[in-house]
Amino acid sequence: MNPFSLPFTIIQNREAFFKAVEGKVDLGSKISSLLMAISVFFAVYGFIIGAFNGVLQAISAGIKLPIFYLLTLIVCFPTLYVFGTLFGSNKSFGQYFVLLLSAIAVISVILLGFAPVTFFFMITTDHYLFFKILNVTIFSIAGVLGLTFFYQGMRFISQDNPEGIGIRAHILKLWIILYGFVGSQLGWTLRPFFGAPDQPFQIFRKMGGNFYIDVLDSIKELLR
Repeated sequence: MNPFSLPFTIIQNREAFFKAVEGKVDLGSKISSLLMAISVFFAVYGFIIGAFNGVLQAISAGIKLPIFYLLTLIVCFPTLYVFGTLFGSNKSFGQYFVLLLSAIAVISVILLGFAPVTFFFMITTDHYLFFKILNVTIFSIAGVLGLTFFYQGMRFISQDNPEGIGIRAHILKLWIILYGFVGSQLGWTLRPFFGAPDQPFQIFRKMGGNFYIDVLDSIKELLR
C-alpha cells in the first residue's frame, strides 16, 4: 500500500474505504500509511507557510504542523471513543482511529491542494495580516471538509447497529465542535507558525491571549 496515494484513494472512492473499515480490513497497515502521509503532507504545507518569515521559521512550522494535528487527535480521540461505546457503538478502537486518521489525511490533502496558492501569496506579498487571515481561512475550509468526511464515515459504519444511533449522531456533532475548539486553542499554544516579521524567530511564544480575539483583531486591522 503506497502511503502517499492512500489519502487520494480514500477521497476518490470513499464508500469502498468505509466498507473496508467496517470490515476491519488491514486496519494496522492503513494506520501506518496514513500516519506517514499525514506527517509528510503537513510538513510540506508547514514549510511553505513558515517560509513567509525565513528558513528557520519554515523548518519550525514544518515540524510543528504535523505535531499539531496529531496532538489534537490524541487529546480528543478518547472522548469520542468512550462516549460512542457508552451509547451503544460496537466499533473497535482501531475502526474509530482509522476513520479519524483518514479525516485528518483528507485535511492534509486539501492543504496540499492549496499549497500553490499559499506559495504564490508568500512570494508576492509581505503583508503579514493578509497572509495570516488567508491561511486561517484555508485551514478552516480544510477542517470543515475533513470533519464532514469523518461524520459521513461514522454514519456509514454505524448502519449495522441502529440502536442508539440518533444519540451517537448528536454526540458526534458535539464532539466535532469540541475538536474545533481544542484544535484552535492548541494551535494558539503552539504558535507561531507564520512568524510576525517584526519579531525575532521563536519556536514558541509566551502563553496568553486568545485565538479568536487575535483573528478578529487581525481582520479589523486588515480592513482599516
